[in-house]
Formats: sequence, structure tokens, C-alpha cells
Amino acid sequence: MATFSSNSSNLIRFKKESLTISVLLIFVLITSGYPLSSVPGNFCYHLLILPVLILTLKRRNHFFKKNYSTIFYLFFLSVTVFSFLINFNIGNLSTNLKFILVLTFSYVFTNRFSFDQFSVFFIKMMKIISVISLIGYIILNLTNLQLPLSTFKNINDVEYYNGIIYFAIKSFSVWGNDGFKRNIGAFWEPGIFATYLLVAITLELWKTGKSTKLNLALFLITLLTTKSTFAYLMIFPIFISFLTINSVVSKKQYLLYLLILSLIILVYMNLNLILYFLNQLNPTIFGKLVSESVSFNERIDSPLTNILIFKNNFLFGAGLGNTENLFVLLTHGSQTSTSTYFLAAFGVSGVFYTISFVIGILSFDKVNIISRITFLTIVLSQINKEPHIYFTATFIILFYFLKNIKLSNVYGSK
Repeated sequence: MATFSSNSSNLIRFKKESLTISVLLIFVLITSGYPLSSVPGNFCYHLLILPVLILTLKRRNHFFKKNYSTIFYLFFLSVTVFSFLINFNIGNLSTNLKFILVLTFSYVFTNRFSFDQFSVFFIKMMKIISVISLIGYIILNLTNLQLPLSTFKNINDVEYYNGIIYFAIKSFSVWGNDGFKRNIGAFWEPGIFATYLLVAITLELWKTGKSTKLNLALFLITLLTTKSTFAYLMIFPIFISFLTINSVVSKKQYLLYLLILSLIILVYMNLNLILYFLNQLNPTIFGKLVSESVSFNERIDSPLTNILIFKNNFLFGAGLGNTENLFVLLTHGSQTSTSTYFLAAFGVSGVFYTISFVIGILSFDKVNIISRITFLTIVLSQINKEPHIYFTATFIILFYFLKNIKLSNVYGSK
């Protein structure tokens, strides 16, 4: 009788935990590149106030835990406030409060749930988004059916079909063409969707039990529909890390892996030059690829502009919000580089955002060094390809790795 009561109690607790994390992941989704969060006057980030208050009050005696995630949280909280006061950034008060809200929600979320719990439910969330997005993608690109969805425009005048969980770009204000051919899932652009699919694939491979082949197949097929160049290139190193995930890595394997990864990064960084050369060889086949690579030039302009702002505000940065204003004055391109943005906004202190990712991921001793380097490459490349400044999902991932940090294991391997 006692055993039955105990099992029943555990089941109720499990269901309650599952419901709680499922609800909170909705908040994570709508504050991590969700298209409706880019609409003027939206309340997506304001909604974080509720879970922050509830989680903080319920765990007020255990709010601060003695680990590196707490150090990071307090450090960036202090840097944000200090930079705001130094720059007398009153006009951007709401932007600073938004960042503090993102930072705090991400921190209390990781204190409430374990990394394993997050992994399981993040994978489930990405499965749901993948299945629904593939259905929408097939309807738009392979049939003559019309999706009965309303439309809206974001702050950049990009028009989307609104499916709440599935979105599609109906038209770009600048080019006037549609974006159906690239799957964006529940995010405002395909690169962000590709980023979180790569994260989901990695977490699936890192599961303590056997990876589900069906999940991996689903994520890979969905990844192909995003048509993200970097995501395609990363499939090969992910495959290598999969083959070596349960083995000790020899020096020869490690060096060969680093060589392959370096070549992939080299190809990606020189993609425009390669496409230009291919176009000269055969304009008929490669001409379209060259015309579609404009965004690559913008991704070079963004970090250079941020570094210029950083040079003029070396110690304390230009501050959140004010950095955006200066960026617009200096370039017509889009903000894409998160690492250099934090340098521009917070000055020299902003470098610890990127350093924290490096140390945190390389210290994750539950997988071997090849898996860690692969994941670090994915993260650093993607946060500097798209702006993840106010993405709760990205900060949550960072906080989890900082919680597990062991500096002695940075260069070790399993």
C-alpha cells in the first residue's frame, strides 16, 4: 500500500514537473527569435515578468547558488547597470530592463530544472516545431494549396504568414520576393531555426540512453529545408563527433578532426570568393548562388561596425540601446554579431560573454573533446551569424554549461 502511494506521489510530481517546464518553454520560445516578438508594440518580453516572479518567490531561499552561472549572472547584471549609469542611458531604460529580464529568467530557469530535464523537453519542443513546419513547407512549395493564415509585418517591414507555431515569409520589403523556399519554423529567419536544430541534434546525441534515429532523421530533414549553408557544413563534423562520442580520442583523430573543422570554417569564411570563382567557371549553374549571398557581406560589416563603436567606448561601452542607435548611424547593414555587440555595449567587460561560452562548453566533461569542440563551433558561429542578444534559449544554454564548469577539465577528454 505504501509502495503504491509512493509511486502515485512520484507520478503526480513528474506530471507537475513536466507541465511546469512545458509551460516555461513557451516563454523561452517566444523570446528566442520568435517572429511576433519583432512586431512593434509586442508584449512577448513583458510576459517574462510573471515566471520570473513565480520562480523567484518559490525558490527565494535558493535563488543564488554557488557556481559559475551565479558569478556570470551577477557580473553581467552589474555591468548592465553600471554601463547604463555611466552613459546616462535614460532614453533606453526599457531596453536595459528587457535585457535584465532575459538574463534573470534564464538564470532562474536553470536553477529550477536540470540540464537533462531541459534537454528532454527542448528536443520535444523542436520535434513539434519540425513536424508542423515540414507540413507547412510541403504545402507552400510542393502543392497548389493555400494556407488559410493571417499575415503581419515586423519592424523591418518583412511580411509573415502567422501560424503561431509555424511561420513563413510572404515577402521581403527590400527585395519584394517571398521566402517560402527556406523553412523558418517558429523563428524569424531560417538561420535561427537551423541553429536550434543543430542544438537539438547535439542534445539528442548526448542523451544518456541511445539516440533515437527517428528524431535525428526528423531534425536532419528539417535542417535541409532551412537551406542554411553553415548548417549544411556542420553536418559532417557532427557525424564525426557521433562516431567518436563513446570512445577515447587519439591524438591522430583529434588532429585530423581539427584539420577538417578548420577547412569547413575556412570554406565558410571565404564562401563569397569561392562562389565568385565558380560563377566565372559556369555562370549558368552558379550565378544564382552568387546573387543570393548578399547577406554574407552584411555579416562582415556588422562585427567591424561593432568594433568601431567598441574602440570609441573601450572601458564602459556605449550601453544597451545606445549601441543600436550608433550602429544605425554607421551602417545600413543588419546587426548580426552577438559577441562584438556586447563589446560595443559593455566595453572590455563584454568579452566575458564569449569567453564564458568557450570555458563552459570545453569544461563539459560528460562528452569527449571532439563533441565539445563541435558544439562550441556551432554556438560561436551561430551567435555571430544572427543577433542572440535577447534570446533566452541561448542564455539558458550558457548558464547550464557554466553550472557544470570545472576548469581542470577544460583540455581533458573523456
